Amino acid sequence: MPSRRIGLGLVFVLLFLLGLTIGNRHWVGDTIAKLPSAATVRGWMQQSAELPLLTIDMPFANYNLLLEKRTAAFATGAVLSTPADFVNADIRLTQNGQTSAIPVRLRLRQGPADWLVEGGKWAFDGQTRQNTVLLGLQQFSLQDPATNGWLNQWLFTESLAEAGILAARQQFVQLVFNGEAKGIYALQTQWDMAALAAQGREPGAVVGFDTARLWLARGQFDGDWAAALADPVARVSLDDYRLLEVATERDPSLVQDEVLTAQFEGAVGRLRQMQQGEIAPSAVFEAAQYGAFLAQVDLWGAMGAVSLLNAQFFADPTTGQMEPIAGNGSPLADPEARIEPLHFFNDPQIAAAYVQTAVSLTDPAYVDQLEATYGVAWAQLNKAVAAEVTLEPPWAALRQRQELLRRTLEPVEPVLAYLGPLSAMAEGVVEIELANRLTLPQELVGFQFGESLFLPMEQAWVQDGEGVGENGRFLLHATPPNSFPHYLRVRVPLTALQNANPPLNDLRSFDLFVVTRLVGLENGRLLSLVRPGVSVEPGQ
Repeated sequence: MPSRRIGLGLVFVLLFLLGLTIGNRHWVGDTIAKLPSAATVRGWMQQSAELPLLTIDMPFANYNLLLEKRTAAFATGAVLSTPADFVNADIRLTQNGQTSAIPVRLRLRQGPADWLVEGGKWAFDGQTRQNTVLLGLQQFSLQDPATNGWLNQWLFTESLAEAGILAARQQFVQLVFNGEAKGIYALQTQWDMAALAAQGREPGAVVGFDTARLWLARGQFDGDWAAALADPVARVSLDDYRLLEVATERDPSLVQDEVLTAQFEGAVGRLRQMQQGEIAPSAVFEAAQYGAFLAQVDLWGAMGAVSLLNAQFFADPTTGQMEPIAGNGSPLADPEARIEPLHFFNDPQIAAAYVQTAVSLTDPAYVDQLEATYGVAWAQLNKAVAAEVTLEPPWAALRQRQELLRRTLEPVEPVLAYLGPLSAMAEGVVEIELANRLTLPQELVGFQFGESLFLPMEQAWVQDGEGVGENGRFLLHATPPNSFPHYLRVRVPLTALQNANPPLNDLRSFDLFVVTRLVGLENGRLLSLVRPGVSVEPGQ
């Protein structure tokens, strides 16, 4: 191999075997994520190592079964995989001058048929046999790195794993299939008990959605996602969890374990209850971690990681709640890609955790630290894949994404607010009707009268107790797309204005603002101007 293909195979073996001791529960919160030191990362580097070589030898009869599956995929536009599709093969792993044989089972990976062009990089799911391990893995996938962002996906999952979020880590290998050189592949974690243990988790079930309908819909429109998603009747969606069945196909290893089987069935049941609106998403997911996961996805523009095509969840056997698993995300592929409102599940706890983490990720020091920690490793990997792709470092793109998040956290006039009828003045109050414009919940902090008087919100001002949240705070519910805003009526006593110094007696002499902040923040002020109301007499 060319000497410039300097690889990091041993790096990733160590990462998978050691799990980097990330622990269970230190996801990003309101502080900068803790990353390993640059010296530690440099210690992972094997400067003279080449990418591991995987040579797959598959018997002719088994290869023909793959070809039959490929033919069926072209007929429907998609590969639909089942456990029965696995066929036996052997992999010879060559690394650092040593070669070892690993018996495996392979199948074509579920996805679009256009991955299976003649001479292309077909994607595979794999399992080792006879209790062997392939570069630290027993369950794995092999796929073209170009479909998933090359080193951006690697760095995305590394940073999430360091933040305590389950992530499908990957390493790069050279692949030869039945004597034909296929070039560089991404070898990626698939979830079994060993992979969970490597990232500090107890044995537990992994669940997700049945994506067959999505792939078939794509095939129906000749591989055009935009056309499939635009169908006005079929309601094909990559994001709406309410429209797709929860996958009930279980890992064969679960069948032999009654405890894991019960966990799997319980997790499937809770996801279905959430789909039907019977339980809140924050009762299903670990809200703090899910919100942190969404913020990381938003920073990286890794929308594939929240797509139903890739979404998976680990059912924590201790808490009974589920954690997100970050899989294929195609990070930084689209500079304008953003989290959709649906991803918050309209749940204030998940939204609050997103806001808290997003604040920490917008700190310039976060990307500075990421670059200092992983910059050398990124450069070495870039050399390893240079024979196939020319890549730009991600740091500038990440800083641009930080600016997008920063603007999201500082929305302009986030509240619709109108002054009530002047007749309310005769009753001794200023009446204000207000509603949240945002897809994130807000806390109503108070009212700013001109430049001289701020009145913090009081519960007695709210009509019928609406909007009072936890700890006496005043919640303005998020307004999902295509929904009418929920208005809250507040009546502020005139005495509160007249007791000001100097007194504020004439509402026309100053501007009146609603003061809010995003739920999840302890500080900050967002101002929304209260517009004059319109008095309409009966019969007009």
